[in-house]
Amino acid sequence: MRRLILLILILVSSTSYSQLLPKSNVKPLIIKSTLLFVSGACDGTSEVLRINYNQFKKVHTKANDQFWNPNISYTNKWKNGDYKQGEKFFLSSTALVWTTDGYHELQMNRDVIMITAICIPIGDNKNWKNYLIEAAAYYFSYTLGFNVMYNLIYKMP
Repeated sequence: MRRLILLILILVSSTSYSQLLPKSNVKPLIIKSTLLFVSGACDGTSEVLRINYNQFKKVHTKANDQFWNPNISYTNKWKNGDYKQGEKFFLSSTALVWTTDGYHELQMNRDVIMITAICIPIGDNKNWKNYLIEAAAYYFSYTLGFNVMYNLIYKMP
């Protein structure tokens, strides 16, 4: 119950930021906050995979363990699952590791979505208070996405 109340308070506080901004800044705030929520959700899910795969499996009962379970999926980047034999394919253990298992895919999604949110043009006609308000909204959006997945969906201790 405490988590639900906290979630409601965060949602109410983050939506109230839009009332402090000029109308022209509200749409970018909503778009970026949504992207950062999804980025945080990817991060929260990847941490669940890493820390307690059983919680992930309770929610995603048909998940392919070979891809999603980090206890075995790390072998996907190596020939025959053996690091001594080298990479399964070019860059499978570095730049393309995100194609080999769920943990790294979620981490890549987190980063790409966050970079996208940051790279969306901010605009030229803002004072420092507007940037501060946006930064707070983005921080809470990201944190909310992480906590929804980590605490509410997967119910991590």
